[in-house]
Amino acid sequence: MTIQLPRVLCLMALFVPAIGESQSLEELGQLPPEERRAYWQSMSEDEREAKVAEWRDQLDALSPEERDALREMLHARRDEMRAEWDAMSEEEREAARARMRERAENMSPEAREAMRELMREHRKSMTPEERQAFREKRRERAAEPEEAPE
Repeated sequence: MTIQLPRVLCLMALFVPAIGESQSLEELGQLPPEERRAYWQSMSEDEREAKVAEWRDQLDALSPEERDALREMLHARRDEMRAEWDAMSEEEREAARARMRERAENMSPEAREAMRELMREHRKSMTPEERQAFREKRRERAAEPEEAPE
């Protein structure tokens, strides 16, 4: 299973002791998403690139056991997020979708292209079996009937 870089970067905030002068990674990981996003956007492009390089180096330095633990934590968090989504009412889901659409619409062209490149890299790194499993899971989700509003 391939670990996605954006998720790793967010979750590294829980493991790495320092992010720089203004925020430790632990503090950053505890911030609400809007504040985390504001902090990240307040950094210059060079600062962001340096931070990503630092996190990537720290990820590369993890032992196989630490990588396995991180992978397990990522899976657990994904399961938690899925359970939260499943527990939402249709109105809450629609509000969450609206927030995601707004966030996507407000992305700069550079950020949008960077996200597309990350997705391309992720797809390239997948084995044929992983790719097929991903397609099947996406089809299953698309085939699930939407709950009728009450």
